[in-house]
Amino acid sequence: MARAVITNAEIDPESPATTGLMTKYRDNDLALFEGHVFVKKPGDESDVTDVLQDDDDLKLTMLANQTWHVEITLFVTTSNINADIELDFTTPAGATWVLTVNTTDTVGVPNQAYYWDDTAGATSVNYGVTNKRPVVMQGWVSTAGNAGDFQLQWARFAGAGTTTVTAGSYLMAQQDPSTM
Repeated sequence: MARAVITNAEIDPESPATTGLMTKYRDNDLALFEGHVFVKKPGDESDVTDVLQDDDDLKLTMLANQTWHVEITLFVTTSNINADIELDFTTPAGATWVLTVNTTDTVGVPNQAYYWDDTAGATSVNYGVTNKRPVVMQGWVSTAGNAGDFQLQWARFAGAGTTTVTAGSYLMAQQDPSTM
């Protein structure tokens, strides 16, 4: 089937179809197009406690009976070599998820790679450095009969100091087409 190509010059920015589409996406900044989500932290967020708290930006809103592939990359700094970061997620009732978690050490060499799922509870990422290092999580999340948010939670893991998830950290997700 041949598809027609529409050039930018042919798009009427004042047409009802164009203004309706732009309003839909302007008012929902998380949706790039159906089945894809990209959320980027606009600024640094810091925590000085060991109590898990919801991240201000990094969450995925899902309907019931959906499955999403997720990738979350956090750029983390700490003010104390022992502070590290503790991670968890809140989910709708009945949701399941599985992730792999990868981090690097002080010279950028991978030093942790492990399996983490919804039955394990919170996990700590212990990388023992104060300069910015990535924490990369990839996997999937599925809802059952309930809609809701797959919400990142984090806190300083131990010791004194401040743990910061920096601007530019992101959550990217793609919905499994069989659940659309």
